[in-house]
Amino acid sequence: MNKTIAFPPVSLLRFCARQSELALDARYVRLITTTASTHILREKEDARGLIAWYKEKAIPVVDIGQLVGDGTYLRPMVILELQRLYVAIIVDEVRGLIELPAHAIEVQTETDIDPRNLIHGTFNAEQGRVLILDIERFFTPLLYELR
Repeated sequence: MNKTIAFPPVSLLRFCARQSELALDARYVRLITTTASTHILREKEDARGLIAWYKEKAIPVVDIGQLVGDGTYLRPMVILELQRLYVAIIVDEVRGLIELPAHAIEVQTETDIDPRNLIHGTFNAEQGRVLILDIERFFTPLLYELR
C-alpha cells in the first residue's frame, strides 16, 4: 500500500539583496529592524567586520548584498538566532513572511550539494526564481569562531 506523506507548509522570510530574490527559514528570525535603530561599529574591512548590540550583547552582522561600504545605514537588518547565538544580516529590502506548501520548494539533491554552495533550495514567485539560503551553512565559519 502506497501512502503519501503530507509535509506542513514552510515559513520563509523573503528579502532581496543586490537585486537577488532570496529567502531563509523564518524559524531563525528574532527581529526585523533597521541599521539606524542600533549602534553599528566597523571592526574590519571584511563582511564580518560589523557588530550590532542586541539584548545587551555584541552580535556579528553580515551584509548579505555586498561587503560593507557606503550606504549601510537605514537599511533593513534581520536578527537571527543560530545555535543559541545571535547574528544579523543587512539586506536591501524585506519582502515579508510567506508560507509555501512543501511541494512548492525545489530542494537541492545530494549530487547538487557543494560545501561552498549556500543555497538550500528554490521556489517560483511573481518576480522569478527565489533562492533559499542555507543560513546555518552560511554562518558556520563565523559561529565556529564565536564559540
